[in-house]
Amino acid sequence: MGQGRRSVGHPSSFTPAGREVTSDGTSQIGPDVSEQRLTLADGLQAPAHARAWTAAQLPPLPSHIVEDALLLVSELVTNAVRHGRPAIEITLGITPQRVRVEVRDGGDALPVVPSGQPSIDRPTGRGLLIVAATASDWGVERSPGTAGKTVWAELDATRTPQS
Repeated sequence: MGQGRRSVGHPSSFTPAGREVTSDGTSQIGPDVSEQRLTLADGLQAPAHARAWTAAQLPPLPSHIVEDALLLVSELVTNAVRHGRPAIEITLGITPQRVRVEVRDGGDALPVVPSGQPSIDRPTGRGLLIVAATASDWGVERSPGTAGKTVWAELDATRTPQS
């Protein structure tokens, strides 16, 4: 699992230049780099919709990378639905070395990682702990000039499964 860290205002490491937008809405940045974006309807179905969309967008990758990417999508979109504000947008950036998930919502409140383990009888409060444990890196960026924020997480697509 990851050794993720939280960074607020961390500059995006996925800011490629020279994007070409194809007819299906995919930004083809280079021969091995792509970025896809989807605006989600607010509501309880958003995490499931985001997982299904992500699964369809991912190229052939090892199963442990796909499973971790879907877990990150689920946790980040769930947090946006529960604690953010519409509109919710997911961006999936893929390079041969990295899978980056970004979830933007219109809320200004920054996510807070619990300082300790949530109580066993508390059904919520584990999402960002899961993100931090799974992602290679993660962070939060405020939306410049407008309300909202983007919570992002990255996976090292070259790592081997852990025993």
